[in-house]
Amino acid sequence: RLKQQDGPDLLTQGSSDLLQTLLVHDLIDELRLLTFPLILGPGKRLFGKGARPEALKLTANSVSTTGVIMSVYER
Repeated sequence: RLKQQDGPDLLTQGSSDLLQTLLVHDLIDELRLLTFPLILGPGKRLFGKGARPEALKLTANSVSTTGVIMSVYER
């Protein structure tokens, strides 16, 4: 219901479990991803088994002074 209404954009941060649920129900219009130049070992997958394959369109991209890549994708 929230997606059908007018109002401010909603933002989630750091919850890959919530992200999976929102993707499955087609409730995400835009992804803003921060890629940090670190190698930490195994971690959580951003797109899990339930995510359907689809193309994303890169709409913005920049790099911070510390090397963090900030990318914006639309579905």
